[in-house]
Amino acid sequence: MRPELAKCFLDALGACRAIREFTDGQTFGQYKQDLLLRSAVERQFEILGEAFDRIDGLDAIPAPSQPTAA
Repeated sequence: MRPELAKCFLDALGACRAIREFTDGQTFGQYKQDLLLRSAVERQFEILGEAFDRIDGLDAIPAPSQPTAA
């Protein structure tokens, strides 16, 4: 896997883990009432979206190498 593609996946994974950590033990009602929590979760969703946009922009499946003419 190309390093820049791996970094995008790691960024996405980190954002998912952060969302889970931020919301662990919170009810939806608590989430709705906590501006700081909502802002933090929304930011992680932005990071997740940006990572997937970058992944989409990269050639995720490299083309097979072409033999060179001798």
